[in-house]
Amino acid sequence: MVVSGMKTGMSYVLGKKYVRKESDGVIYNVPQMPHTMIKIINKDQRTTRERSVIDAVNGVGSILGPEPLEPVYEHGRFVGYAFQEDLYDEDPVMPPEPPKPQSSGNWGINFLVCACAGAAASLWLFYFGFQAISAGFSPEMQLFNFRGIPMILVGWAAMIAILLYMKKEGAEHVVTACVAGILAFALGSALTCGAICLLVLLVETAYSVAMALLPTVVFILILVYLVKYLLRGGR
Repeated sequence: MVVSGMKTGMSYVLGKKYVRKESDGVIYNVPQMPHTMIKIINKDQRTTRERSVIDAVNGVGSILGPEPLEPVYEHGRFVGYAFQEDLYDEDPVMPPEPPKPQSSGNWGINFLVCACAGAAASLWLFYFGFQAISAGFSPEMQLFNFRGIPMILVGWAAMIAILLYMKKEGAEHVVTACVAGILAFALGSALTCGAICLLVLLVETAYSVAMALLPTVVFILILVYLVKYLLRGGR
């Protein structure tokens, strides 16, 4: 909406939404003029209010509310007036916020379908999947993965977490929720398996390095002892 000032002839481009509502009209900001506001008076009051606004601008009278800078017109018709925001002390009435999406009750189905998928994945992983996945693992990696039980537990935790997050955000589509839950289960399981294998690999590497260096360290210690012994003259 664009209105024109009577005194200055200036065009005021109003914001898309009003910033507060009052009994006799609504107030808009002017994005290009941070401290300038425009009050658009209700249509049924414009005829009677036009003269009082003009008088207030000319210093002849006054009006309730902010002091007007100039009347404003749209297509030659009086619609309200401009004023300075910092001179206006009345508490604003903000427009109501749009309602947040409400759950439509699909989440019982979502959790049930994901629980069935998680149970099937857990059984497959425990009885068949882990053996196939761990075929190339070392015995220690297989041992500390406990037949995939940590992978199953973390997978369930990841699936439940993503479903609760989607419920909080208002996602309702059953297929979307189920796909996200299954992917979270798979990702959590894979990361758990990778983390356990990495930890075992680090421990094995550290042990191998220590065992490889142990003879050298023992030899150096014996050599140092013998050198000190000889330097003391065999005493």
